[in-house]
Amino acid sequence: IDDLTLDLQGWISSNFNSKFTEILINSYNELQRPLMIIEIGSWKGLSACTMASIAKQNNIPCTIICIDTWLGTPDYWTTGINNINEGGSLNFNKGYPQIYYTFLNNIILENHTDIIKPLAISSNEAVGILEYYNIKADIVYVDGSQEYISFHNDISKFWKLLHLNGYLFGSNYSDDYNSIQMAINDFTRSTNTD
Repeated sequence: IDDLTLDLQGWISSNFNSKFTEILINSYNELQRPLMIIEIGSWKGLSACTMASIAKQNNIPCTIICIDTWLGTPDYWTTGINNINEGGSLNFNKGYPQIYYTFLNNIILENHTDIIKPLAISSNEAVGILEYYNIKADIVYVDGSQEYISFHNDISKFWKLLHLNGYLFGSNYSDDYNSIQMAINDFTRSTNTD
């Protein structure tokens, strides 16, 4: 562990902590059992570590399954290839991104290996794995692909993996992310949900 470096660079909304704390406490108070949390899109682990810390601070037992390919999004390989926080942080080794190891280092250094469990596969493929093992979620946090089809696919498929009265929430519902707004609006219209 001495040779590991903490690198939790990432993006998290200003109200993430308060919103997640509210959802976590409500879920636990209602269910009175360890919670299953699924995160779609983990990057370097900032949001996963934040969720794990909040759970520990509130003495709420949980498991957080982090689903990501850790390969970056298409813009990291194109327009963002030279951006230090995007393609520049993929840290290629023999042409292959090493961001997964950055994620693991962060989980180890933040002392969350007891709660956070990575699943290194696309969210689309992860659904089938979770269904096979009959894993249902109490909370799903969606922060994967920012493209309409992928985002809509994530919320549609993972909605079906939620326990009754479970929570699905995410980030980037703003004018800066028009495709996410459209995906969420279309999904809520089609399912009559809020």
